[in-house]
Order: sequence, then structure tokens, then C-alpha cells
Amino acid sequence: MKVTLTIPDAQIENVLESASSTDWARIIRYEVAKTLKGHDAIVLEDWGDENESQGRHRVTKSSIAKGIAILAEKYPHLFEQIINENTTDMYSGDYLLQCAVFGELKYS
Repeated sequence: MKVTLTIPDAQIENVLESASSTDWARIIRYEVAKTLKGHDAIVLEDWGDENESQGRHRVTKSSIAKGIAILAEKYPHLFEQIINENTTDMYSGDYLLQCAVFGELKYS
């Protein structure tokens, strides 16, 4: 059964803000437009488990939507945290970013 769920942008923005202390990536710039709190994309630098950069990733509203779908399919208990605002923490945002960038949890 396929179910469609609308999650308000503000709720996703709150989840992403909670990921600001992620260990594997740092936000290096925002690309301006009209999504993601006035930004079209967030550009992350991936530090992974290393002491030097592993590359950069551009996170867009589209990749975030794909990340949410991956969470719902592969990690439903984590998806539940995203849609239930009362349980959102820094890990929720981190896991959403990982699924948006890598299509899976790479650093957990």
C-alpha cells in the first residue's frame, strides 16, 4: 500500500537545524533561493571518519525528499522521529542528511 504524507517545510527545517552538530559533515555554504529557509541548497563538506575532507555534497529539497522516503522504507523507527516533532533530536537530522546524501546510513 502506498501512502502519501505531507510534512511541513518548517518541520523539516527544524530537523535539519538539529543536525548542525553532526560529526561527519560541516555546512560550508548556502545557495540562495526560496526553499530550506530561503536557501535552494545546503553544501556540506564530508569529513567522515577522517581528518581530511572526503568531498562535498549539495543537499536540495529534492534530495531531502528522497532521504525522507529512504528513512520511511529502510528505517521506519527513525522516520517516526521525523514526523513526530516531540522526539526530534540531533540524530534525527543527521540520519536525514545521511539518507539524503548517501541513500543510506553511512555513519551511525
